[in-house]
Amino acid sequence: MAALLNTFEHKELDDFLENSSGDMWLGLSGGLDSVVLLHLLFHKLSSMSSGVREEISHGTFSRLKVIHINHALSPNADSWQQFCADICRQYNIYFESHKVAVRQKSQSIEEAARIARYDVFVRQLKKNDALLLAHHANDQAETILFRLLRGTGTKGLAGIPDSRVLGEGKIIRPLLAHVKEQLHLYADYHQLSWVEDESNLNTQYSRNFIRHRIMPVLEEFEPQAAQRFTQAASRVAFDYRMLTRFALEALTQYKAADGSLWLSKLVTYSLDEKVFWLRHYLQELSISLTQPQLLELEQSMFSASDRQPCFLFADGRLMRYQERLYVLPNDAAITLGDLLAGESFARQFDDITLKIIKRSVENSVEEENFSLGKRPDGMSITLANGHSRKLKKWLNDKSVPLWWRDHLPYIFYRQQLVAIGSLWVTPELKDSIDITWSLNGGLPWPKVCDEGNT
Repeated sequence: MAALLNTFEHKELDDFLENSSGDMWLGLSGGLDSVVLLHLLFHKLSSMSSGVREEISHGTFSRLKVIHINHALSPNADSWQQFCADICRQYNIYFESHKVAVRQKSQSIEEAARIARYDVFVRQLKKNDALLLAHHANDQAETILFRLLRGTGTKGLAGIPDSRVLGEGKIIRPLLAHVKEQLHLYADYHQLSWVEDESNLNTQYSRNFIRHRIMPVLEEFEPQAAQRFTQAASRVAFDYRMLTRFALEALTQYKAADGSLWLSKLVTYSLDEKVFWLRHYLQELSISLTQPQLLELEQSMFSASDRQPCFLFADGRLMRYQERLYVLPNDAAITLGDLLAGESFARQFDDITLKIIKRSVENSVEEENFSLGKRPDGMSITLANGHSRKLKKWLNDKSVPLWWRDHLPYIFYRQQLVAIGSLWVTPELKDSIDITWSLNGGLPWPKVCDEGNT
């Protein structure tokens, strides 16, 4: 067993311990893997500097904390939570538990539980914090097999990452190079106790089927199958990182000055090439879509030019405008209300300030009668030259993107439309009011670009 402890070196973890001031959270389920990781980590910290050893012995090493997620899916869930609390009490380590509601939609119960669990992790991690998870080589092998059977691509074949960003912090998996058997032997040698999740024996779940029915057969052929999968995943992960780096360098030729993606430059490409560039463009913006979603996006965004496609995903929208792809936030309710002269009116995507210009008694206006209202339908506005223009056509003239048209600040005076932000003011009041309209960047406004100038 000393071999495992002696080789318990993990560059990412060691760098964190030496160079980061953030908290170190350990995800403890109560199962064998996380119990072993906690024991290993505790003794690793105890073997460090005398100051850390003293803190550990007095239970004051505040950087090490334990988090437990109670999914409430098993009748034993509360007893597992108590088991974890008892372990942490023995170690004098801070313990925190969260009970979550697992909402299963179209995904499996396993995936729904994972989503609920990671939602808590994201909220918990602060800047510079790390979350340690006890995934091991057998988990890696099962993940790769599971993804292969679902037809995964290169990114999926890279398997579980050794470390990655999560929210404001990061995940570190120090045991990923070790097989389950090593953890069992370690736990037996140190006489550790753990809980057994009865659902892990249910082969109706995909990963359990792979674990109990497929991996044993593979290990008969290759006893080190799990290590081989881990080695392969590591090589694929490196190749994928290099591919991503080169792809992002090449992506600049397809991006416009405002950060949008020139769809017109991709239109002659094959389906696979279009999907490739869509994937990497979105990945650079931390947007991950599945292959079926990317295929649906390609079909939508390369549809007939007279359409105005909108693709919805979990955290926003993708829309086409002037042959370019834009990433937008989810639509938001429009803030309306009284507009007080001289006071800033801040909204989700913009800020409006109206000032009254009192040049004479004849052209003075009443300050309290201005308001922000909804976009009026079917009306015409009077232009500076005295001609009238349908509002819809005027919006087209001004190249106002579809997603901004309802959010423009439509300013009313005595229930009559008199201004639209700083884009238009009725001639009757052009010398009486001054409007400052500022965008905060939350909702993109396309810049004038041409394909030759990206």
